[in-house]
Amino acid sequence: AKVQDGALRVPPFQRPLRWKAENVVMLFDSILRGYPIGSLMLWKRTFEADENFHIGSAVLNVPESTDGWFIVDGQQRVTALAASLLELDQGGDLRWQIRFDPSSGTFRAGHASLEEVRRQVPLQVLGDLRRLGRWFPECDLSEPEKTRVEEVQQRILDFEVPAYVVETDDADALRGVVARLNTTG
Repeated sequence: AKVQDGALRVPPFQRPLRWKAENVVMLFDSILRGYPIGSLMLWKRTFEADENFHIGSAVLNVPESTDGWFIVDGQQRVTALAASLLELDQGGDLRWQIRFDPSSGTFRAGHASLEEVRRQVPLQVLGDLRRLGRWFPECDLSEPEKTRVEEVQQRILDFEVPAYVVETDDADALRGVVARLNTTG
């Protein structure tokens, strides 16, 4: 919710997104397996309203936020999670079109074939309990497969990513923290 509301943003000094669909698939596979995916480093900030806020390839109009965070470390992961799980118009960008196949227990990228559409669950559906409830009556899954999908959804929604929040107005202090993180810990 903080990403979609514009309270969690990518700072202008961050590098562009580099992840491909395969990286997003591996991220969700790690979450499903309970593997750690690393921590985030956030910088507490106040943001103005933004009519051109990007989440993946989606563009939103977000309000001012007096209690927001810049993503200093973790941009690729946060973007992959938000762009894949939230119901946003990604303009056909295939990086974020990931689905779960309950018959194989794996995540897959790209467009689903006509046969797969009713058997493989889009991550946007798994990102919300109500969307899954609306999707189930239209699918061709057995009861055990539906149970598997519900278990996967619960694992995704319950997954916790540790985050460190740096609270300073001094950009040099933030650079010092990042330098230590990247060199000595």
